[in-house]
Amino acid sequence: LLLVTGLLVAVGRYQAMENLIKVIVVLFTLLTLIATGLSLTYIDPTQPLSRPITLEPATLFFLIAITGWMPIGNVAAIMLSNWIVAKSAETGADRATTVRLDYNIGYLATTLLALCFVLIGTVFLLGNDQPIPGGSVGFAAMLIDLYSQILGGIAGTLIALAAFAVMFSTLISVLDGFPRIYVELFSVISRKPVNNPHRQQIGFLAALILGAALMLLVFMNSFTGFIDLVTTLGFLVAPVVVYLNERIMLSDQIDKSLQPSRALLAWNRTALVVFSATAIAYLALRQL
Repeated sequence: LLLVTGLLVAVGRYQAMENLIKVIVVLFTLLTLIATGLSLTYIDPTQPLSRPITLEPATLFFLIAITGWMPIGNVAAIMLSNWIVAKSAETGADRATTVRLDYNIGYLATTLLALCFVLIGTVFLLGNDQPIPGGSVGFAAMLIDLYSQILGGIAGTLIALAAFAVMFSTLISVLDGFPRIYVELFSVISRKPVNNPHRQQIGFLAALILGAALMLLVFMNSFTGFIDLVTTLGFLVAPVVVYLNERIMLSDQIDKSLQPSRALLAWNRTALVVFSATAIAYLALRQL
């Protein structure tokens, strides 16, 4: 999958990649909505849909891991910026209009799908005494098997297709987005303009595929440990991303008419305080 997706990213222009992503997103959105609707019909009104949260370190660690990428990773702000620039360069689209439209649609859709998967997990996993496998293959097989048992074989096929579409679109986004970020970062650090960005992106893409393959080999024995590590790191760097985003949006490079309002700035600074305090509390508890 890494090699095939890397080839698609290497030979495809931004517009072609965006069209492919749109098709996949529409597919897994429809499949996920159908799967969620089927799940809701199996809610037992006599059973609770939640469990009380106990205030202990293990619970905090779990919440940190979840919020690290919910409903989307904070690094998406950087990727989105690069994609908007690439789209504007290829199509001539107005950046301000495009970024508002793409961001609002993408964020709302991601939030909706996150809620769908929470509902799916609640219906099929809450109260289920079956141990959750630590491996990615075992977990996927268990989830699909639960669907097949309760809703029939077609539902299992639907959730399998939806899960694959979600992961495949994410893989395409990562392999396309991160090399773009690395090229820009390299240009800033070296203080040299990017003469051939596509060639540099190919080089970073190859390094990214190799690094991802090595990480899979190292962490494959504990899929949950791997996910916890990645999402927790995503949460810990959130205060830095929040701060840098604000610095950029208030810089001279952004037209005054496009800068955030006072209300949005207050919201952003509140988030900065909350993220920082939680990150400090997490690191302190890890030392206990």
